[in-house]
Amino acid sequence: MPDLDSTFAANAILQWSLALLLIAAVWRDLRWHRIDNGIVLGGIVAALTLNAIAAGLPGIASSLGGLAVGLLLLLPFYARGGMAAGDVKLMAAAGAFLGPVDAAWATGWSLIAGGVMAFAILLHGDGLRRGVLATGRQFFDYAMARVWVPAPADSAAARRFPYAAAIAMGCMTVALWRVTHATPVTA
Repeated sequence: MPDLDSTFAANAILQWSLALLLIAAVWRDLRWHRIDNGIVLGGIVAALTLNAIAAGLPGIASSLGGLAVGLLLLLPFYARGGMAAGDVKLMAAAGAFLGPVDAAWATGWSLIAGGVMAFAILLHGDGLRRGVLATGRQFFDYAMARVWVPAPADSAAARRFPYAAAIAMGCMTVALWRVTHATPVTA
């Protein structure tokens, strides 16, 4: 069984590595509206390696579980066209650092942060009234024809925004909660 100092050091390295992954992804998403596969793959390899060093086979299992949870929880949003593939892969990579339970929490917090960001964009873009009417029209059309009609390209609902920032907010909320409550990330 590892001692408390080595567990603390391993968790600190995991959290800093997660932060670096998220910073790189947010920067790329802000700059080019794209998250490179190299960043995501590097994050997954780092998470698996660091979790293996920190906790051995249970660390690898936790890392793979977190990867699966992060991927599966955002996959439906990608399938419906509401999220880019890079965002889903980033959440999977972040989940590999966090483990399955924390990946689920981080995904939830990321969705909340993304909703707040989308609302802010809606307010800033073409106004709340017009955005609500356009979204209501989409849902009405879906209810009548069972076909999802995408929002017009010039509306705030169709505007892309760097969702990596929302993922970073969700993941760091969970990571910081773990630090303040002195629980290991790999738990």
